This record gives sequence, structure tokens and C-alpha cells, in this order.
Amino acid sequence: MSVPLTLSGVSAVVLKEGIKFLYGQAAEALKRWREHRKAVSDGKDKTVPTKEIPPSIFAGEVAPLEIHLNALEPLKDHLLRLRESLANYAADLEPVDQRDQQLLQTIDALRQAMEAVFQQRFTFKGEQRDASGPLVVGMIDIEKVIGKAVAVEAKRISNGKVIGTSKAKRVDKNGTIVGVKADKIGH
Repeated sequence: MSVPLTLSGVSAVVLKEGIKFLYGQAAEALKRWREHRKAVSDGKDKTVPTKEIPPSIFAGEVAPLEIHLNALEPLKDHLLRLRESLANYAADLEPVDQRDQQLLQTIDALRQAMEAVFQQRFTFKGEQRDASGPLVVGMIDIEKVIGKAVAVEAKRISNGKVIGTSKAKRVDKNGTIVGVKADKIGH
């Protein structure tokens, strides 16, 4: 696993609060998944809002938190292991040392998993990385387009970052391929 260099410039205080936040949200997400796993197994794209207000340790604007249970499903065992490895830090039993590369890798792994679950980026203050907020990524890479292919089609995204890429080797004369099609993205 590569060293998450972006976290090495973050203060120990911010990392400590970040661990507590991510640790707690992982527990909440896992509890909610267990309560709603029937809906998830039925293939429904279930989201569950949380009442948690993220701490002010993040750069950018974190949107209201919604747990995407379908995104959580494949990560549940990974989240349990990551929480276990950070338990002593979350409980203030061990000090956070921002020079500890193994700790930084574990924090980054938990953050990436929770970014997938909440479908938004969590960037700590002092970190050289895109700001926190919703992230929509759509990518198409196909051989041939006969009809219409759109990587991201949205009817209003009020904040966050949208990335849509589309690539096809051939597009039929009646076909169209689009990276991003949107009716209003910003305010």
C-alpha cells in the first residue's frame, strides 16, 4: 500500500478528530446496513440519512450525510477490520502520531471506504487534496455506441465535483456519446 502523503501534513489534533468521526460513522453505517439489509439484498438502491453534523476539521463543504447501503455492502468486512485497528485511537488510549506511516495508511483506507459509503470526499484541513464535498464520477469505455451513452446525466447538482468521461471506438451514425449532460450543476 502506498503512503498517503496528503495526510502527512495534517496535524495530530485534526487526525485524532478525523479518526473519531470516521470510526463513529463506520459503526453507524454498519448498524444501518444490518437494519436494512433485506432492502439491499432485494437490489434496491437504499440511502439512509444520518443526523451527524461533521466536525469542522474538513476543508470544503461536506454535504448532509446519507449512507448508501448498496455501496456499503461489499465494504462491510473491510470496515470492521479498519475500525478494529483504529479503536484505541478513537478511544484516546493511544496518541496519534502523524509520522506513523502505518497509522496514516489505515486512516486513509477508512476514509476512502467512508467516501464510497457517503459518496462524497472528506478532505482534512491542512491536506493537499481536492476539497470535501459530493463527488460524482461517471465513466464509459465501450467498443461501439448504437444508441445513446451518457456517463453522467443529472437534473441539478448544487455543489461538489462532477467528472464524466466517455470513450468509444466506434459511434454508429445514429448514436451519441456524452461525458456529462446536466440541467444546472451550480447554485
